Amino acid sequence: IVNDQDYDLVGNTVNNFPSTATGNFTIIQFSPNNQGVPNGSPASTSTFTVSGTPNYIFSYTPNYFEIYGNGCYYDQGTDFTTASGLYTLVPTPTNNTTVLVQQTFNGAGVA
Repeated sequence: IVNDQDYDLVGNTVNNFPSTATGNFTIIQFSPNNQGVPNGSPASTSTFTVSGTPNYIFSYTPNYFEIYGNGCYYDQGTDFTTASGLYTLVPTPTNNTTVLVQQTFNGAGVA
């Protein structure tokens, strides 16, 4: 899995791609949010898991929040739960190497 820390995307050009990667590479720059409508102003922050630490502080808009672990989508209620200003990973991480991409969206104008 290649995540956002492994390459630079400038316009339509991929730079600094790892030479060890093989196979097909698909970049998805547009995705619907968890409300099923085009997202607005996504804000993403990457961090690593901390072994034995289930809770992570992140400022997000309720109902407009997604997490990806090493590029895989985490399902709310199954892979994580939320509370005001933080989320809890399920199960508790056992390593310090999983890249978490925390993403929140602007929900203004969503019906």
